[in-house]
Amino acid sequence: MAIWIIEEGPTEAMVYLVLFIIALFIVWLLARTLSKTKTATRLAEVELEKEKLKVIQKDMAEKALPFTRLSSDQVTSLRAIDQDNELLTTDIYAKRKELEGRMQRLENYITQAKLDTMLVKVGHEEQKRR
Repeated sequence: MAIWIIEEGPTEAMVYLVLFIIALFIVWLLARTLSKTKTATRLAEVELEKEKLKVIQKDMAEKALPFTRLSSDQVTSLRAIDQDNELLTTDIYAKRKELEGRMQRLENYITQAKLDTMLVKVGHEEQKRR
């Protein structure tokens, strides 16, 4: 039977099948190449943008006005002041919250005492009326 296929030659359907498989392989290669090219192009664009940002930052640092340039001692001093201010702000917030809570508690004690006194007075008035 194998000899019969060889002697007779490939059928027309087999030729079309082989051509179809070759065409699919070529399409796959093209798609893969385009995808890699697109990815490589995008990576190059990203790298270019990074380089542009570095150049802009360097240029801005060089063009800074003299009054905005600070020495390292001045920067350290400003950071220390900022940290102190943050700590003070936190302490002030905590003290305010504590004071508000204590005032609320005191108001509740006073209200409770007033209500107890009023209940006692109402009880005495009720006893007088009976």
